[in-house]
Amino acid sequence: MTAANSFGVETKLATKAGEFTIFSLPKLAAAGVGQIGKLPYSIRVLLESCLRNVDGFIVNEEDVTNLANWQAAAPTGRTTVQAGEGGAARFHRCARDCRPGCFTKCHGSHGGGPQ
Repeated sequence: MTAANSFGVETKLATKAGEFTIFSLPKLAAAGVGQIGKLPYSIRVLLESCLRNVDGFIVNEEDVTNLANWQAAAPTGRTTVQAGEGGAARFHRCARDCRPGCFTKCHGSHGGGPQ
């Protein structure tokens, strides 16, 4: 199993235009990873993108699990999500109390030390 399919949710979708690989959020929910149906649509879109991009380095299984269990009223952890190259999600963990834009504030524009 590839890193991107570590949750076993990769599936094929056959269309008139050909066959496409998708990552099924209902299968992720059936695997007990989170209550996907209760997530806002925008978070589900981000979650599917994260599933497609799991590589064990930039996006790992813990990131997917944290996002699948996201709650607006009680956010957990210190993982922030930022757009990376090509619009791909980039996760950042910091010892500080992260906020959107933390990566640049804490580590400079090139990921260096704190500013």
